Amino acid sequence: MSSRNSEILKMLNKERSKSHKLLGSSKKDLVEKKRKWDSTMKHMEEYSSPKKKKKKKESGSGSGSKPREVELDDSSSEDEFEDKFGGKFSEDESIQKFLAFKKSKKSKESKESKESGTNS
Repeated sequence: MSSRNSEILKMLNKERSKSHKLLGSSKKDLVEKKRKWDSTMKHMEEYSSPKKKKKKKESGSGSGSKPREVELDDSSSEDEFEDKFGGKFSEDESIQKFLAFKKSKKSKESKESKESGTNS
């Protein structure tokens, strides 16, 4: 009777090891896969979370000046855009007009910074 039980146990162990090999799931592999999955999910959460402020490096005017970090708030530009253009457009129109608005705003800011740089 005990020999029969030992044969059954050996058979079960063989089947279990086969299933682990088929799944590629030794404990070490499972831990590594979970770590990679957690890392991927963390990156996805960071990517998908709404960002209020971006940091942009700008070089200062003048010799030997170090780049400084400037915080930009994108939400204010969107509000200004809606105020200026009335807001409701089809998606393509809205995107095109918003990009044009951003471009004009950047050119206006660069002109102001050049003027303030020459006056100093």
